[in-house]
Amino acid sequence: MARPTAGTRARIKTVLLVDDDRFVRKVTQQMLVSQNLNVVEAGGGREALDIWEVSQPRPDLVLTDINMPGMSGIDLVQHLAQRDKKLKALYISGFTELAGSVPARLFIAKPFSRGELTTKVWSALSQPLHGWTCKGCAHTQYQGLAAGDDGETLTLTLQCANCAEKQVKVVDILYPLECCPFCEGPVLLSGDGYIGDGGDHPGQPCHSCRATIVAPSVARAQAAS
Repeated sequence: MARPTAGTRARIKTVLLVDDDRFVRKVTQQMLVSQNLNVVEAGGGREALDIWEVSQPRPDLVLTDINMPGMSGIDLVQHLAQRDKKLKALYISGFTELAGSVPARLFIAKPFSRGELTTKVWSALSQPLHGWTCKGCAHTQYQGLAAGDDGETLTLTLQCANCAEKQVKVVDILYPLECCPFCEGPVLLSGDGYIGDGGDHPGQPCHSCRATIVAPSVARAQAAS
């Protein structure tokens, strides 16, 4: 079953799928489309670079095979990351010995099930602070303070770890909040409330980073199940 969107404003996400095996691309494309994702296909690294240059808006995620002729998936992502520091990428491979060449959370072993693939893809897409830099000092580390989900948008309040400046970022919700948006840790969610212009309403702390999380859309989903 496709992931449900929490609101109607979120743009459909696009995945750039890169694999030199046409059959694998076709099967993977079908899995992604079943999740209401738009898929653009490339048969190799050079083709993917060309597609990236003309794509507007840019793809939200690059899903690439590692071992490909001409240009590896790792080299492809490195090229693209130089152009977009907020690039999100996942790697797939049937060679298990290549798993150690990328972070484990970014690796998907072939063959994979639709559940395995989509869990990794949605996890990568739902990182709202991926590539964050402080507006004041350009530092890249932060402390999460609070997050509020009103069913359509996610309001994040965070503090720069260097200059201590507090900042707020509002992003569209891909699907109801399932974990802490700051550290991806588990959160005990209950009650109904929202952190935003109307003030801070009591929420539950993340067990890992202790940020306050209020997510009424999750509370409603849990109550309905």
